[in-house]
Amino acid sequence: MQDTDRGIIIKNTPFSDTSLISMIYTEKRGLSSFLAKGGRRQKSPFRGKIESGFLVSFVYYRGHSAEMGVLKEVEPIETYPEIRENITLMEGMYSILWVLEHSPPEEKIFILAQEILKRLDTEGRIEILPYFFMKFFKIEGIYPNLFRCHVCGEKSVSCFSTMAGGTMCRRHCTQNDLPLGEWFNLLKFIVRGHLPEMNDTNEKGFRDMMNVIIEYGEFHSGSWFHRLREILPSSIRP
Repeated sequence: MQDTDRGIIIKNTPFSDTSLISMIYTEKRGLSSFLAKGGRRQKSPFRGKIESGFLVSFVYYRGHSAEMGVLKEVEPIETYPEIRENITLMEGMYSILWVLEHSPPEEKIFILAQEILKRLDTEGRIEILPYFFMKFFKIEGIYPNLFRCHVCGEKSVSCFSTMAGGTMCRRHCTQNDLPLGEWFNLLKFIVRGHLPEMNDTNEKGFRDMMNVIIEYGEFHSGSWFHRLREILPSSIRP
């Protein structure tokens, strides 16, 4: 059976001396693997078209009992050339691909990843990454409460509880909860759609914010989130 789809290339691994397996987060099916026959050959029609991070449209076929599709045609839609000229932006891109590799099938996640990769390419700002993670939490249904106490609804909040899933008022804070500070002010700006420019005076706040986001992701989404501590751009890596 032949079908078409769009997707973001996550990674390619050798399958044989001449072929590759391409892992793609697709619009219709989420994360899927496809065989690119002859993909390792110098004159392969796939050469230069299935690089990690590319947004592509493709034609594939799949047998009735086959788990893996076979690529027939691939055409790049977006190659994000500016990202590939900057190591920091590349690290940002790989952070997004890592999330996609561990995401359930969800068209909203596919659309979000497209948006963030495009902005990373055109704006060149890694400050977009925390915005991506928070949007991901929202799609996954694990978005933290940031503006009221998670227990009683009080507007005046004093700490953040990863386990409880959001901010807490002074009465409900415990010794294990994290006091609010510059990191929280930055996060509030970001979730409202504003991107503060990172500089020498707020770099620690950005790192603290990323630490909170990763700890929250580990607890509510899975231990795979921990790997972002190694993948994220060094300038915001906690």
